Amino acid sequence: LRRSMEISRRIGDNYMVALGYNNLGAVAYTLGQVDRALEQYRAALALRRRIGDSYGAAQTSSNIGEAYLRLGRYAEARRHLEEAARTFEAIQSEGELPEVYCLLAQVELAQEDPAAALEYADRARRIAEATGNPEWQGIAERVLAEARIRRGESAQARRALEASIALLDRAENPLELARSHEALGRLLLEEAGQEGRAREHLRRAVELFTAAGAEEEAEEVRRIAALPSPPPG
Repeated sequence: LRRSMEISRRIGDNYMVALGYNNLGAVAYTLGQVDRALEQYRAALALRRRIGDSYGAAQTSSNIGEAYLRLGRYAEARRHLEEAARTFEAIQSEGELPEVYCLLAQVELAQEDPAAALEYADRARRIAEATGNPEWQGIAERVLAEARIRRGESAQARRALEASIALLDRAENPLELARSHEALGRLLLEEAGQEGRAREHLRRAVELFTAAGAEEEAEEVRRIAALPSPPPG
């Protein structure tokens, strides 16, 4: 990747150089190197702004916002995510908006404002539905459910999570599907007489996490549900 960037730099292809910085940031973020990711993303954003790449700048602003959210720097996360949303709206790139609105909803949840989170998540859900994106519609339903739980609206939250599971199963995204099974299992554990259903969802979450290679998440669900860990080796 760096060699490709160097070639692009030599021939003056700033579009590809900026893309390289953004991709390096994404790799660092995936590895948990959030500060390193921010460094690469900032370089990408500066270059994308300079060459007038509005779509790319909005994409990188969203990435920066997600990184700041992970670091708990909520004001900075909100600023970059709102900038991304404004740009995507201006250039009519609706397909990118559900992810940005879901991230903004998570910022609001972290700031203990479930009403604002509910508004963003519902906006994400409606756009994802209108653009035929069951994956982000399913993720948005899960974020909606979290906002509902914070507001004490358990029945609505349960319906949102059931919808999320159906959508993500159709979208064939096992990792996000696992997260929705986990969320529904956690919710049902808090309801009288629902322990059996809760464990079914939690077991399914463990199966999906394990199949996706997300063993840390699988182990956390085993702990919650008091399920046995697999034998070593």
